[in-house]
Amino acid sequence: MSVEAQVNNSEIVFHSGVIDELVISSIGTRIRERFADSPKINRKLFSIFMELTQNIFFYSAERIIESETEKGIGSITILEEGRQFIVRCSNLVEQKYACELEESCATIKGMDKDALRKYKREQRGKPQGERSKGAGIGLIQVAILSENNLEASVKPENKNFSRYSLEVVVGKDTEV
Repeated sequence: MSVEAQVNNSEIVFHSGVIDELVISSIGTRIRERFADSPKINRKLFSIFMELTQNIFFYSAERIIESETEKGIGSITILEEGRQFIVRCSNLVEQKYACELEESCATIKGMDKDALRKYKREQRGKPQGERSKGAGIGLIQVAILSENNLEASVKPENKNFSRYSLEVVVGKDTEV
């Protein structure tokens, strides 16, 4: 389900459900069109959106098979509040990866821009883990783009799964 609405003077893009190539492309196009007159914001929001939705697509523990293709399930929201944009995502993760994810988020949260860039270079040189579809640098890139203005939480849902939620704040007048 995708919804675009005006609520409390905040432009909202919201999707909850299957995240597949069509959803990513459709919402990505809306972001590009909506912020065409603000190239810096356009690039930041689009890049953050892509990283977060791809994480849901590849890593969400809640899966569905459609047309013989496995797809992730989760939610993504983008809203505008005053002088900032807020991007939120949420999806289930297997309990066995929850601690690792929390540690990753905590490590990244404690870094400044230069440390993040150095850490990103280091991670590129490391072998990919069994679950990785990239060098594991997506969250680092999101932190760089948002000037490390992110909050992550991993909360147990049951004995097998935890809910991973991430909120990323992008100021309208920030630099990359």
